[in-house]
Amino acid sequence: MIDRDTQDEAECVDDRGLARKAADWARAHPFQTALHVGTGLVIVAPAAVVAPVLGAVGFGAGGLVGGTAATAYQASHGPIVARGIFATLQSAGAGGYGVPIVHGIVRAGGALASALSFGVAKACKKEQPTATGNGSVGSGDEEDDSESNYGGQDEKEAGDTADIDDPQEEPSVE
Repeated sequence: MIDRDTQDEAECVDDRGLARKAADWARAHPFQTALHVGTGLVIVAPAAVVAPVLGAVGFGAGGLVGGTAATAYQASHGPIVARGIFATLQSAGAGGYGVPIVHGIVRAGGALASALSFGVAKACKKEQPTATGNGSVGSGDEEDDSESNYGGQDEKEAGDTADIDDPQEEPSVE
C-alpha cells in the first residue's frame, strides 16, 4: 500500500501532474507568476532586457543616439570619465567591455528581486489571518473551500447586524 505522501510525490514526478499543478498555481498567483517569469528572463537572458532598455535611453550599437536621454546627460555633464558608469553603459550599448558588467548587474538585480518577492510572499501569507467557522482566527494555512469567510454561513447568520435594530437598546432622546 502506498502512503499519501509517496502518492503526492509520484504525482509531482509525473509530467502532466507537475504541469497541472504549476498551471493551477500560476492561475492562483498571477502577480507572482509574472514577477518570477520576468526575473527568470532577466537572469537567463539579460540581453533580451538590457539591449532594448539601453537603446531606448540612447546607448546604441554605433554609440550615442542623438536626441535621447544619454546625449542630454552627456551634453549637460561635460567630459565623461573613462570606465565610469556612463562610459560602461555606452560600451554595453555598443557591445564592448560593458556588456558582461551590465549583464552581471542586471542578473544580480533579477535574482535579488525574485528572492525578495519570495520572502515577501511568505511573510504576507503568515500575517494574513482568516476567519474560521468557530469565530477564531486561523493562521492562514487552512484551506477554505466555502464561498464566504464565515465557514459557509450567511452573513446574517454569522452575526452581521449592521441593519437590524437591537430591541434592548433604548433610543436616545435629546
